[in-house]
Amino acid sequence: MKNLCAGMLIGALAIGLQPVTPTKAALVYGGGQETGTRFNPGAGAITYMNNFTAVTPEQNVLEITSAAFGVRRVATSGALIDVGLNLYAAEMTFDGSDFGRGANNLIFSTASLGAGAASATQIVNTGALSGVDLALETTSNAGLGGWWMGMEFTGPNAGNLANGWRVVTNAPLTGASINAFGIFNNGGSGIFEAFFAFGTPPGSSPSRLMVDVSGILKSQAPAVPAPLPLLGIAATAACTRRLRARARANRTGAGKG
Repeated sequence: MKNLCAGMLIGALAIGLQPVTPTKAALVYGGGQETGTRFNPGAGAITYMNNFTAVTPEQNVLEITSAAFGVRRVATSGALIDVGLNLYAAEMTFDGSDFGRGANNLIFSTASLGAGAASATQIVNTGALSGVDLALETTSNAGLGGWWMGMEFTGPNAGNLANGWRVVTNAPLTGASINAFGIFNNGGSGIFEAFFAFGTPPGSSPSRLMVDVSGILKSQAPAVPAPLPLLGIAATAACTRRLRARARANRTGAGKG
């Protein structure tokens, strides 16, 4: 009887869960004129581009469905230096003054970007993704939701500066960004830092990094318990009365003999 009462309460709470209301998948961040420059923070470090997209007051989650990153590769002695790559999508945090990195998701990995004989900008596409839901940062900029996209070079040539994340000259055509980027484990620090920028003073040179992101904006409301139906309340009360009666009987029986 005790388990039956618990089951009634759990069922009543489930009634109060709020549904997710998605929009259609679309480009939420991307564009911007490319330069011929690139950035590589060195082996063991992850560079992160800040990304913002327009949201309604209810939209606070982004499901990333695909992403494409620009990698600038410069030929050395007539050949490209091969390197591996990890790509990430991470939640953005904001404490009122500083931006940070929250949950970090590995969304793509390869041990080799391949061979070649000439310098090139290589577009690395994650392909279709599923299950990558990020809670958006919505307090720092009114009407915008923010998150991070990350790139990490891997393998023996990870720190070779012939390979780097492609830099762009202006704001994206879709979405918005700060002309700067973040780094995790810069110089072996073991921490996330934002923001870094190129030029003197910092930010006087293009400091955005090339990435296109497609996704679905969602409105994810927290679970709110709904009132118990009248029948449920009556049944729960009956369970409680029976449990109390059983407890009294058990106490009476314990005093005998």
